[in-house]
Amino acid sequence: MVKKQWVIGIVIILVISTIMTPIQAKEQATNSFQVEAKYYKDIQELKYPQVSGMEDDSIQKNINKTLEDYIKDSYESYQETIEKAEEQGFPFDYQSEFEVKYQKDEKLSILTSDYMFSGGAHGSTEVKSFNFDLTEAKQVFLTDILTTDDQIEQAKEYLWNYMKDRPNIFFPDVKKEDITLGKDTSFYFTDRGIAIVFQAYEVAPGVAGNQEIEIPKDVYQ
Repeated sequence: MVKKQWVIGIVIILVISTIMTPIQAKEQATNSFQVEAKYYKDIQELKYPQVSGMEDDSIQKNINKTLEDYIKDSYESYQETIEKAEEQGFPFDYQSEFEVKYQKDEKLSILTSDYMFSGGAHGSTEVKSFNFDLTEAKQVFLTDILTTDDQIEQAKEYLWNYMKDRPNIFFPDVKKEDITLGKDTSFYFTDRGIAIVFQAYEVAPGVAGNQEIEIPKDVYQ
């Protein structure tokens, strides 16, 4: 009897192992690539991401091309900031940074930030998002997720209520009409849905920085 139970136990373990192995293999394949920091024209202030180690070389090239186009635009802003500072006799500062916000489930989200200062009371920071669906081999914009007016309205309502409940962080008189959700709105994937990233002063005082608010999938699906 004991021997029979032992044999049944072994069979169960083998079955579970057979089921789990493909799932684990797929997860490992998804997360096997790396996002590395590069410096455009060896300028330390211009840091940008590049992807390596992907099995599909064409997807990797497309992602890296998109990110290279971003840093080329940053380089132009960097040069303009230097020229403006020199004309006005101010010290200048420019910093490009990035953060990987999501890298699993066949999705990749990267946030970039460009801080620039060329005189005045303080500098400014612009945040951009780069989201990719690796299964579909394409870049994903917010309008690919919120595809209808109803979905956009539901997301706005959620965001507005979130802000109203936190007047110590957001502008106390913020209106739903102040919330803009479009193709170029910055966001990133999360385990529960997406997170919207607001520019400084868009919905909160500058001291609050770039606010990020997560929207669960059940809000817009």
